[in-house]
Amino acid sequence: MSTLAIFIIIVVFGMIILVIQPAFHFSKYIKKMGTDVSEHLKQINENVSLHLKDSLKLAQDVNQHIGNRLDSATKIVGDVKEHLGKLEESNQRLYEIGKEYLRRKRKKIYKING
Repeated sequence: MSTLAIFIIIVVFGMIILVIQPAFHFSKYIKKMGTDVSEHLKQINENVSLHLKDSLKLAQDVNQHIGNRLDSATKIVGDVKEHLGKLEESNQRLYEIGKEYLRRKRKKIYKING
């Protein structure tokens, strides 16, 4: 083989290496970028899951608190109704006692003036 042929072979191999090497590095870069994106998406997914879990817990706590408040309000309204009913009964009895007292008083006055 002549030196020219060896020189051409070396140049061709050098050119092949120059063409393949950037493609190889680009391929590695794309793989790394894909891995980085995948890791970033995984981290975002974990963060979103955590926030959703926290939001769900908060919503449950709020619902429980509102439920407790509504139960208390319902009990208070029931107690107020009960007491108003008793008060109405007491007022009715006082009214009847007052009516009876006035009836007797009039009767007494009529007997005296009679």
